[in-house]
Amino acid sequence: MWAVYLIASLVLLALLALCIPIYISLRFDTSQKPKLSIRLRWLSGLVSSELTGEKKTSDDILKPETKGLEPSTILDILRTKGLASQFFRLVRNIFRKIKIKELAADLKVGLENPADLGLLFALLAPLNLLARYFSPYPISLQPNFTEEAFLQGYAHATARLQPILFFPPLAGFILSKPVLIATRKLISAKWKVKK
Repeated sequence: MWAVYLIASLVLLALLALCIPIYISLRFDTSQKPKLSIRLRWLSGLVSSELTGEKKTSDDILKPETKGLEPSTILDILRTKGLASQFFRLVRNIFRKIKIKELAADLKVGLENPADLGLLFALLAPLNLLARYFSPYPISLQPNFTEEAFLQGYAHATARLQPILFFPPLAGFILSKPVLIATRKLISAKWKVKK
């Protein structure tokens, strides 16, 4: 009987841990060397981890030789009726669960050809105006005609999410008919490759 209580209390503890929000901070800065860093904080910073965009050398990466699926099989799986709509519904539902706490950006974009840069900003002008005047966050995107660097400046964002809120959309996606059909196709294709 004590084993049942132990398992039930562990499940309850895991559910309570999933209710505690996680803070994700993204920082992009080009002041010295372009760098992207992601920081995860949980339990008010008691548990934290930082990922940086440093590339591994080719010696560090060992590529195991595995047989992959044929492109026609992958296209057949991706063409499953209703799979794309289920995927976009999942992405939309997940983004609704994420609360943005901070967002700031001051970026300058430059291209080799000034005419191309002018055309790009003619297309981006409506979005730039919306972000500048109607967004509660300080966002600035400006053309840079003097230097050839594609992107300069910084961007910073902090988002808050509760992991337990992602379970209903994920369960709905995984148990939907198109995903089950695509999974069955993938398993049968893998089975044929192993033979």
